[in-house]
Amino acid sequence: MYILEKYKQVRRVGMELNNRMLEQYVMREQLETAGRLLGVLSGNYLHISEEEEPAFFDFLLHEPYMDGPTAVEQYRRDHPQMEWIEKQLTEAFLAAYTSLFMVAGFRREESTLILEDLLNGGLIPLLDIHYSRTAEPGTLLFTRVVPYRGFNMSSGFSLHFYLEADRLIQKYQKQYKKVPSDTDSIRRFVAFFALSRRYGTPAIHRSVQ
Repeated sequence: MYILEKYKQVRRVGMELNNRMLEQYVMREQLETAGRLLGVLSGNYLHISEEEEPAFFDFLLHEPYMDGPTAVEQYRRDHPQMEWIEKQLTEAFLAAYTSLFMVAGFRREESTLILEDLLNGGLIPLLDIHYSRTAEPGTLLFTRVVPYRGFNMSSGFSLHFYLEADRLIQKYQKQYKKVPSDTDSIRRFVAFFALSRRYGTPAIHRSVQ
């Protein structure tokens, strides 16, 4: 029970922290650069669906798309006296990573999924109260795992796929080579984001002005 209460607390703080980082470090230039990399910028508009927004915001906060520090790194630099839970959370953000995972099992009494990392190998537990109740075995998802103290959680987004794993990985390897970046994490994110768009998500037009 203690872990679940801690998880809920960290989630609440994390949502507030994400909003502050977006307000402080994401301006028009960041929106345009990220939108261009992800292939969602056309003129002054971002063509993204509501389902894609969490992934887009995650990219804005965690990836070094501006050829400099990420929003998380800037926040740590500019707020050296942050509260202890924010300090622990930003440390966990810096250690977070993205990959393609398959739901391999559950520990439902602990609100935990067991994920198989299909790109790096190995199994990891992921604490997620809602998804641990609704996910189906074999589901493929691309997400960012945040290794907080005592448990792993997602950063708040996931892209789901319904191809067979081998076929999806083959498509990913081809898409990865097309991404105009030298940074592995950016190429991985952009490739899976592009693949996720091939399954008919309707676009919503949002001005970046």
